Amino acid sequence: MSAASLDRRQYLLREAILFLAASYVVLLGGTFNGLILYRLNLISTTLIALAGGLWLAWRWRRRRPFPATRIDAPLAAMLLAYGLASAASVDPRRSAGLVVLMALYALIYSLVVDLARAGWPSELFVKAFFFASLFVIFFGVWELQRWYAGWIGIAGWGNPLPPATVRISALLTHSNLAATFFVLLLPNGLALALNATRAGKRLAWSAWCAAAVVLVFFTSSRSGWLGAAAGVATLTALLAFDSRAALSKGWRRLVRSPFALVGVGLLAVLVLAGAAWAVYWQAQHPTHAGRDYIWSVAAGLVARRPLFGNGPFTFGTEFIRVYSVPPDVLLAHAHNLYLNVLAESGLLGGLALTWLLAACASLAWRRWRAAQGEERRRLAGLAAALVGLAVNSVFETPQMFPAINVLTVTWLGVIAAGETARRPNQHRLAWQAPLGLGWLLVVGALAWSLGAYAPFSDGVLAANLGEWRAGARGLQLAAERDTRVAFYWLQAGYAHGRAGLDANGAVIDQAELRAALAAYMRGVALEPEYSTNWANLGVLRWAGGDLPGARAALEQAVAGAPTNAAFQATAGLFFEDTGEYEPARLAYATALDLRPEWATAYFFRETPLRQAATAAWRGRHPDGWLPGGADLTSGWKALRAGRYAEASEVFARAANVNRPEPFLGAGLAALGAGRYAEADKALRTARFVPGAAGSTVVLTYFGLGRSAAAQGRPADAIEAYEAGLALIAGATSEGVGRTGAAGYGWFVFNRASIEPDLLPGVVARLYFEEAVAAMVAAGDQYLALGAADRAQEWYCQALGAAPD
Repeated sequence: MSAASLDRRQYLLREAILFLAASYVVLLGGTFNGLILYRLNLISTTLIALAGGLWLAWRWRRRRPFPATRIDAPLAAMLLAYGLASAASVDPRRSAGLVVLMALYALIYSLVVDLARAGWPSELFVKAFFFASLFVIFFGVWELQRWYAGWIGIAGWGNPLPPATVRISALLTHSNLAATFFVLLLPNGLALALNATRAGKRLAWSAWCAAAVVLVFFTSSRSGWLGAAAGVATLTALLAFDSRAALSKGWRRLVRSPFALVGVGLLAVLVLAGAAWAVYWQAQHPTHAGRDYIWSVAAGLVARRPLFGNGPFTFGTEFIRVYSVPPDVLLAHAHNLYLNVLAESGLLGGLALTWLLAACASLAWRRWRAAQGEERRRLAGLAAALVGLAVNSVFETPQMFPAINVLTVTWLGVIAAGETARRPNQHRLAWQAPLGLGWLLVVGALAWSLGAYAPFSDGVLAANLGEWRAGARGLQLAAERDTRVAFYWLQAGYAHGRAGLDANGAVIDQAELRAALAAYMRGVALEPEYSTNWANLGVLRWAGGDLPGARAALEQAVAGAPTNAAFQATAGLFFEDTGEYEPARLAYATALDLRPEWATAYFFRETPLRQAATAAWRGRHPDGWLPGGADLTSGWKALRAGRYAEASEVFARAANVNRPEPFLGAGLAALGAGRYAEADKALRTARFVPGAAGSTVVLTYFGLGRSAAAQGRPADAIEAYEAGLALIAGATSEGVGRTGAAGYGWFVFNRASIEPDLLPGVVARLYFEEAVAAMVAAGDQYLALGAADRAQEWYCQALGAAPD
């Protein structure tokens, strides 16, 4: 076989290895699912062990020198700072997991440098991630197409602009992650397009760049927009510096032609105006908020623990302590990398990061200045991408996702590999040991962690299937294997509690109750901030007859999350049961302030005390529950009075982008007037528009059910009624319809989670007047279909929800 053929086969083999590795990182192992799912963790650990073993064996056989670079020292300082911060952390076990991942990223950096210096083409590392990005682009475009097709299905082509924006995640589980991914790729795509010598390749790379820009826009990630703009601007500046003579000549030619100059200026103004309008429109997504309230938490940590910080990966606990979580959204990082590092690793981490950033900038600048031609443009793309990431990281912390870190260290490795090794003749074992020992420690730590995560994952699966005893056994085993993980104890306590209590919160198994109490006590001792844990501990102590302990736990839950209606109502129930009537009335009033739709629930008329509390609340709020802002009040009043035309006018005036309540009101007004086609369109629009939450979504489903029933479509009516009722049945501590959104376990601990999170006895699933009516209506529709058994089930549920 010829040398050229061997080289070709070697190139293709390396290409296949890198393409497969990049695809796995981007699509599976490096995503949020890769952090959470046990099987992906197992696969990733196995692949890391195999890759590391092969690399170390290859190095030993070839007697490779240590892959020394200019950023080794600051990188080691960063690891050391995080290690010290982990030792001083409020949760050392949780922090240690992040330090292990950081060590893994450092090893991947060394691996890239070593392979590139050994002859692996640098462009292959770049193209591998572009290959993986094709899957992201495909699914991003598909997601965008499905969203827009949903709108056209509602309004038709006569109204092509939806009253809503969208945030696509493009298979990467989070829109901010998708945006940052393209921030790191876009400048490289532009550089590759400029380097292409054939028209076909240049067109292909240009098409990729256009698709990436579209997807970044529709992620609606403002930090991603800034990062992409910074990356493209940096690339433009570097290329302009190289072409300054030609640009100067072109500018002089343009100045000599006033008409051309004016035309270019007008075109630029039109483009900028159009872009500004599009950005303004897309920036109105309801998930957007300011950053100051998040940054203030980080600033508080820096002030309280300036030297070592709170500990790596512990920002979420501090955020929970400061804000009423739940129901407030839980944020596990500071949405600013630099503040996050200071908050979690203190001044030591901040200084190390500053050193590392300065060293990376110096390295990239030296490499770019020394390069020529196509290599210079490639390096400009890599450097610009890293600048974009640095700007993006002012308003986001994308480094929480492994894929972003692997991509970052790959770019750095490709840049650093071009420098001559600083110690080319270094073969001593002492210089090989850090790589081998580091890889063994990383693989060993990951494997040890999986030893406890395996039964935990099995226990969560069993619990989510309703097999509470089996789930509790697996979760208890996980907690006993890894005793410092608070979440293992808390989930074990929850499963034991579900096995020990009946649906009403009464004890059915004393042994399970004792196990639940013991596990919860271990959990809250390690992680004392999350109020849901205290609410569950409170009902367990109450069920076990420990009234002082129950009071203390429930008061802790209310104090930690004062805007959580479920905790207020549960505290009220406890105070009423123990004869403390004034605290009970105050708790009930607060619960109704937070969830006014509950005022028509049977729970609040079940006892004389609750009736009096509700009557007093109605005296202060005679209009009851009015979804939306004050500008909709007259519309809801007109709707209740049967003045449908007046209500429609109010809701039409209030309709705006990403505001579902006016469409809900318009749909219900049209429904009352018998305009069913109009009602369906408005109600479906209310479901399409983001921003609706909780019981507002429930009302939308009930409206669709009423409309379908009035039009003689019982199957559609049942589907809508049951969808709305399922949202109430799935209420968690985060609110109505939040089953499956277990943010506490996912974001604070990166662990799978049991989907329901409230034990029986916590007041959370209350069926208000419209919900009970929907149960009866669902039963009526089942009767219309001849399904008497199913009708009877819903009638019985209605009686259970409202016995009076």
